[in-house]
Amino acid sequence: MTLLIIHAMEKLVAILKTENAALSLGRIPEALSLTSDKQTAALELEKAIEAASIQDMCVFADTSISPEHRTLLETMLGLSKQNGELLQRAIKTQKRLIELLTDPLPSEAPQSYGSLGHYAEGTSKRQALFVSRA
Repeated sequence: MTLLIIHAMEKLVAILKTENAALSLGRIPEALSLTSDKQTAALELEKAIEAASIQDMCVFADTSISPEHRTLLETMLGLSKQNGELLQRAIKTQKRLIELLTDPLPSEAPQSYGSLGHYAEGTSKRQALFVSRA
């Protein structure tokens, strides 16, 4: 692995950690502010891999990866997976919130305060004793 690839991976890992922490705490605006940084870091990683591929024709084939680089790669992949799950959860939460805010209020049944000091369960179905014809 080249130093360019390692540096790009470390940068992406740092951004993913920050974004995942924000998403875990429900701080959506903070997470959204990292989107362009994450895209830039991912593009840098892609370019670093492409440059190494051009020089060596096959960067990862028959190349032993050191344990620390393997750990970095596994960390990046794990954080990427977690990031996807957290983003899906945030999207579902935001969607549900929008649904709650835009749904019409349920029609409430009329309530009457009962003689025992609490709301009666329903309006009385008894006939009125006096009928006003005014």
